[in-house]
Amino acid sequence: MLISVPDKWCTVTTGRTLAVAPAHHERFAYFRLHDAQALDEMADFIAACGGAVAVLSGLRITEMEIGTGPVAVRDSRVSVRYSARLNKGDAIQTDVVTTFKVGERNTIAGLSLGVEGLRVGGRRRLRVAPHLAYRAVGVPGLIPPNAVLVFEVELVSVG
Repeated sequence: MLISVPDKWCTVTTGRTLAVAPAHHERFAYFRLHDAQALDEMADFIAACGGAVAVLSGLRITEMEIGTGPVAVRDSRVSVRYSARLNKGDAIQTDVVTTFKVGERNTIAGLSLGVEGLRVGGRRRLRVAPHLAYRAVGVPGLIPPNAVLVFEVELVSVG
């Protein structure tokens, strides 16, 4: 599917993600390239100009604050501060700082995908489907099997 982005819209491509927004907006919507469902959703977003939310094959990203520093790209080492909860609201972790390499499997896939394209100082809410988190296994005593997780994440540094 080919989607034409309207004139006076901003687009940014980072790896396999396309961000789009009207030029007067400070927030972008993010869409995975080469994913038919995501491209359909991008067409709907462009038609409705509905804000900075995108669904990316099990990952829903909401921009909460736009950062001003360097951008997290694939293979960059990042430090993030996050709080995580179950979709039903139960807190799992709060105010955790961790460092990982974007795109490597040393953290859950939803968190790694969710920070790609984020600028230092920026904050996002990530709703992560089970297949991008702990799947049917969960974490005994903490995260039930097939749990949907919600992260509030801030990019602290890119190095």
